Amino acid sequence: MKLSEYLKIGTKMKILRKEKGISQKEMAEILGMIPSAYSNYENHFTDIPVEIMKKFCNIVGCSMNELIGFDVSTSEEVHPIFSISDLMLVIMDLNKKKLPVSVTFRSEGEKMNVDFQVAQTEYDEILDGLECELKKYREEKIDKRQFQQNVKLLLNKENNYQNNVKKGLRELP
Repeated sequence: MKLSEYLKIGTKMKILRKEKGISQKEMAEILGMIPSAYSNYENHFTDIPVEIMKKFCNIVGCSMNELIGFDVSTSEEVHPIFSISDLMLVIMDLNKKKLPVSVTFRSEGEKMNVDFQVAQTEYDEILDGLECELKKYREEKIDKRQFQQNVKLLLNKENNYQNNVKKGLRELP
């Protein structure tokens, strides 16, 4: 995996560009490049030269640190949290993303460990169910007809869940 992809620099560039109301084509022109080359940066196909990142930051009004800064909450790997303020930032970010979390502190000698536990939603349960049904089908524990029936039941459950969410949103003031 490329470093720029790991740090999601292209994704951040896309978000910042859109926040400023600039199209990909316009940004490419401002940076003095062809649109497809700029698109390759946003889509993580090509590593982004530091010179281009600096120009981009000047255009959108952000710092290099904001652009290349590492976001713990979007990483798939575990990364250390060095201070309570780091921990609070992660928790606030997860809450902004509507992910309910519980935090547990445990001490091993002089080292304090923090465990996050994200509550599983009904939507996650449906996805787990679909994966389970696919596994059963691949292992030939169920036939194609049974697999299709089970998937339909799970998708109906998902549709009911989505409808309940929409109703709940309508009931809010």
